[in-house]
Amino acid sequence: MSSVLPYGSWPSPISADLLVEKVVGLDQLRVDGDDLYWLERRPAEAGRQVVVRHGGGDAIPPGASARTLVHEYGGGDYTVSLGRVIFSDFESQRIFVDDTPLTPDDGTRYADYDVHPEGGVVACVRERHLDGGEVVNDILVLSLDDGAARV
Repeated sequence: MSSVLPYGSWPSPISADLLVEKVVGLDQLRVDGDDLYWLERRPAEAGRQVVVRHGGGDAIPPGASARTLVHEYGGGDYTVSLGRVIFSDFESQRIFVDDTPLTPDDGTRYADYDVHPEGGVVACVRERHLDGGEVVNDILVLSLDDGAARV
């Protein structure tokens, strides 16, 4: 016996998760020497975004997700220079170089990386959320060796 249900409330075997779990998104293509990198969105891994190197697999640590919240919507989540992957870790918003944190775990957000051609420093957007709700954005230059910064 069938029952009559209000419009839009009937049970369905098709869920939103089922529709997207195998759809992998590709974005933010980067070239570093002869290597090609891209950002791969993986819905089946809770939306994790992974930097992938062609022929080399995942280029960031397992469990890490390269995603920034600068300007709330993100973008410019990573770059690559001289074989080093520089990325914003989604959970902490810290900058990582490969698997090593470069910035403090203080809630500051970073995005839109541009590495000097010699590879020693990176320029990026820094976003700080101050007490009282004020948001301050500026351009920061960071040493990739020790994290020393200048605005």
